[in-house]
Amino acid sequence: LFLDQYDFDCSDIGVNIISLTAVDESGNSTDCNATVLVEDNTPPIALCQDIIVQLDINGLVSITADMVNDNSTDNCGILSISVNPSDFDCDNVGSNSVTLTVADENGNSSDCTANVQVEDNIPPSIICQNLIIDLDEFGNVSISPDMVNNGSSDACGIDTMYLDLYAFDCEDVGINSVELTVVDVNGNSSSCAGNVVVEDNVDPDAICQDITVQLDAAGNANITANLINNGSSDACGIDTFFIDQTSFNCADIGLNTVSLFVTDVNGNADVCSAIVLVEDQVPPIANCQDITVQLDATGLANITTSQINNNSTDNCAIDSLSIDPSIFDCTNVGVNSVTLTVYDTSGNSDSCIANVLVEDNIPPIALCQDIIIQLDALGIAVVDPLTVNNGSNDACGIDSLIVDPELFECDQVGVNLVTLTVYDVNGNSSSCEANV
Repeated sequence: LFLDQYDFDCSDIGVNIISLTAVDESGNSTDCNATVLVEDNTPPIALCQDIIVQLDINGLVSITADMVNDNSTDNCGILSISVNPSDFDCDNVGSNSVTLTVADENGNSSDCTANVQVEDNIPPSIICQNLIIDLDEFGNVSISPDMVNNGSSDACGIDTMYLDLYAFDCEDVGINSVELTVVDVNGNSSSCAGNVVVEDNVDPDAICQDITVQLDAAGNANITANLINNGSSDACGIDTFFIDQTSFNCADIGLNTVSLFVTDVNGNADVCSAIVLVEDQVPPIANCQDITVQLDATGLANITTSQINNNSTDNCAIDSLSIDPSIFDCTNVGVNSVTLTVYDTSGNSDSCIANVLVEDNIPPIALCQDIIIQLDALGIAVVDPLTVNNGSNDACGIDSLIVDPELFECDQVGVNLVTLTVYDVNGNSSSCEANV
């Protein structure tokens, strides 16, 4: 017996018609055909390898079966290889198990498993912006990363953002460069710089106090801003103080409104008002002079302040003058002390003392009357002045009366002319004549 085909391979898979020949010992032969069905039931040998892949800028990556295949084989040949899963995104960062399926041309297949390490090594896309911030009333301000961030992004998501400088104070007024760092969820980071303009737009706090100032001997007073300032403050510091009126004189006596202007180191300003009470407590300088006055016919004399005043002065102005006493009579003949009081327009006063010499230079009024007298037994008669006096008078008083002649004898019988002399208490005298 013999066959026309003994060996089969992958190319014979399927139905094969073979011929069997039978030969007897005499050399006779006969053929018959048989069907040989060749089958391949041997699966491929699937071989895998672990791989590492990188997500792209969109956070995606795809793999092919060839990337995982590690020279898988099959006895008749591989028809196809496939891998599942083949697409990865941010959620797959790390180790992922994939299955490689190897199929031959005869429907046999086998699998193997590989680890696909998905990595995200693409840093975030960072965008910074500049910003302007204002210091608060305490001279401080803080910022957050969100204020500098201007739409930074990452395919897998941003985990954290931080700045190299968060807090600012008065020393930072102006332009400050800050660095923003953005870290994605996979630890990649990017940095960019932005300018933070720190401004101080808070006005200082101007605080005033009312004060009282005294005019000096020249009628002037000067003040400074420090006298009006009552603890004005600014978080960043005060640069200047000034007031709109620093000098005062007599015309300003009383209440005056003064404005204090406060400017801080960054040009902000505030103003407050205070009352400056200007006082004149400097008394006048009273100057006196001695005078002599004469009693009049009534025995009186009046003096005025102008007679005693000897150019009294005041730093502002003299309001009034008074003297005490101002009226003199006969009892004051001689030297009298008089007080001159000088008042200025602010009620201050000063006094001085002058001597007023009161004189009585008015003679008495001598009034005579004719009289008749009788000689006595001895032929003598003496005239009493009082009998000749006819009401002589003087404002300050009569001191004595003298008649001349006063003695008469027989030889003077008849009409005789006599002179009556009247003396007042201050030595003044006058005379009149009478017939005796």
